[in-house]
Amino acid sequence: MRRSGRTRIRRRRMMTISWRARRKRIRFRTSIRERKTMIRMREDKEEGEEDEDKGRRTRIKRRVRRTKKTRRKWRTSIRRRAMISRRRRTMIIRRRRRTMISNVLMFFK
Repeated sequence: MRRSGRTRIRRRRMMTISWRARRKRIRFRTSIRERKTMIRMREDKEEGEEDEDKGRRTRIKRRVRRTKKTRRKWRTSIRRRAMISRRRRTMIIRRRRRTMISNVLMFFK
């Protein structure tokens, strides 16, 4: 598979953002790509025509095949995962802040 220039630019740009943002972006980029291919597949089915860059799509298609119900489930699961991680992150940040303050107080005693 030939890499497009855009991914390379994105890779280079990925180095400049923080690791947490990079992790989030990696997790959500695949879902966005899958959603795009799902929409394209639906359009192809309606038109009933073969596409020329099929070699790339068939590999993604296996991963994308979702019925309406499973798609709904999968969306909510992604949302739930994001919510859990956000809650956990705030907890961790709070805990870290508390330990930092206590360390500073210990330092001045």
